[in-house]
Amino acid sequence: MAEADPVHYLIDKTHNLEFSDDENNQTEENNNETHYPIITKILSEKPLNHNAIKTTLTKAWGLQHKTPTNVLEQNTVVFLLASEQDRRRILRQSPWSFRGHLIVTKPWLPEDALEDVDLSSFQIWVQAIGIPVMFINRETAKTIVWKKHRETHESSPEVKPNRNP
Repeated sequence: MAEADPVHYLIDKTHNLEFSDDENNQTEENNNETHYPIITKILSEKPLNHNAIKTTLTKAWGLQHKTPTNVLEQNTVVFLLASEQDRRRILRQSPWSFRGHLIVTKPWLPEDALEDVDLSSFQIWVQAIGIPVMFINRETAKTIVWKKHRETHESSPEVKPNRNP
């Protein structure tokens, strides 16, 4: 059996997309409310609990309003934020982590189709202190990033923002 086209797969997955703000997954009734969506993808092969993701990130992000969410696929969740300021702050403090797994967090702008949001990469700022001047170059940076990448599976705080926006 041939694999489905990725675009058609996404269309099928999002055809009946509805957002919910409660555990019973009831549809949001006030569709006139303005929301500022962000898409989060937790980089883990293990399926993680949607309610744990929502509860933990909502608390870590300091969100004061009910935040409707929807699971797009395994470990990929859309959060409908109540303010643009919250969205900017959360994105500025990226990257985040959940139970030791990095989270790709991207804005979902109204003019973007879901399949146009690139969840395959994100920017990260690394400060390396004490490197001799003669080793401050692109190759050293690549080596440091590679070694740090390999350490990402070690234990880390459950949710941690970038403290240097």
